[in-house]
Amino acid sequence: ILTGSPVKKGTTDALVEHFAYGAQATGNKVERFDTAFMHITPCDGVRECKVEDDMTKITKSLVEADVLVFATPIYYFTMSGQLKIAIDRFFNLGETMKGKKKVYVLAAGGGPAEAMVGLTVTMDGIIKYMGWEKAGEVLAGNCPDPGALAKTEYCMQAYNMGQKVGM
Repeated sequence: ILTGSPVKKGTTDALVEHFAYGAQATGNKVERFDTAFMHITPCDGVRECKVEDDMTKITKSLVEADVLVFATPIYYFTMSGQLKIAIDRFFNLGETMKGKKKVYVLAAGGGPAEAMVGLTVTMDGIIKYMGWEKAGEVLAGNCPDPGALAKTEYCMQAYNMGQKVGM
């Protein structure tokens, strides 16, 4: 799971925890990387993006994973910059990241579902380009804080989706 929220115990974190509990309940191994709390620098523009930072700590897990989960708050119609910087660094992983992965997307934001269009367009494009399969998404609109999220079915949806990992 790659998260992009700089807020601990926020809405994105709640979705991630529920998804992870569901996945673990059915015997799946879950690794979580909180990109907002890691030192991951942007691509350096030399067509290689080979920068020595915390991204090197997670690349092996990314390449070997059968399932990827991208979790983010919605910041101005798309994913957080912290998550986007990590995804941009997939460039230096080349073909090792392409094909045969299932992808789940978790997002939460205070705005309506229409505010998540930028995220879905971007993620769908990445998924298609990489040859991955989009296995599911939870887009928790109108959830500006954990209290609002708790009044919805989104956490249960994330948990149920996590239970389907590996099926």
